[in-house]
Amino acid sequence: MSEEFDIPELMAVVLSRYIKNGDVMFQGAATPLPMVAIELAKARGVDITYFSAFGINPSEPINFEKLLTRGFKYANQIKCTGELHALPMWDQWSKGRLSLEFLRPAQIDKYFNCNNTVVYGEEKNFHKPKVRLPGGMAVSDAINLMERTILYTTRHIKRNVVDVVDFLMCKGYPLSEWRKKNKMGTGCAAFVTNLCIFEPDSKTSMMKIKSIHPGITLDEVIENTGFEIERKEYPITPSPNAKELKMLREEIDPLAYREMDFPSLRNNVMARVAAKGVNF
Repeated sequence: MSEEFDIPELMAVVLSRYIKNGDVMFQGAATPLPMVAIELAKARGVDITYFSAFGINPSEPINFEKLLTRGFKYANQIKCTGELHALPMWDQWSKGRLSLEFLRPAQIDKYFNCNNTVVYGEEKNFHKPKVRLPGGMAVSDAINLMERTILYTTRHIKRNVVDVVDFLMCKGYPLSEWRKKNKMGTGCAAFVTNLCIFEPDSKTSMMKIKSIHPGITLDEVIENTGFEIERKEYPITPSPNAKELKMLREEIDPLAYREMDFPSLRNNVMARVAAKGVNF
């Protein structure tokens, strides 16, 4: 281990390592971890085309400290090479020109099926669910039309990582013949959680553990997963190196905007922003 790090730092680095030269990416504004991961990949020299929430190919790295302390006043000043509108973006999707997006559905099952619509209680009644979620928000379009997607969650618990989703909002089954037959993208290439990394089995499309994060035990993963996990020895997720941590902490994200993706850490971020003299 190069030096101490926390789970938000590890997850940001892991996500950044899935970004490849030549990727044409889209990423929304409500996903702090991926936004930081993209800037980290760019800082490492990965060449991408970036359809960001602020526009196409921001001319400078997004300054997360200014985004936190100045909000829309800063966001409105970000210069891009082009504007991003819904219809042209969907056109790019439909033609298979976008290659990667990071997504965070509320519920994901062992075949990468996704649910961001409803969570049932004892009664499976769509009109009276236990929790009503915001809906698909183009998740199905991204998973089905993009070359690949990466799912992530910062709360790996049985309620979120399930055997079967309560409501099938988007079919998973990455790398399957069904996808090839229907000329879709390959689907979800990975599912990154705060405990481990899953990738799809090439034959069954089912989640298989690729690695378990440093300091996390297999028992913890099993206890927090809604489907059966094979008991065997798994690799440990490679740690962030010193250069990656320095870039994250000192250059890209000194106020730890990445932690906004973790409900239990959001107050810590707000405290750091308040220390900069921002009144809420």
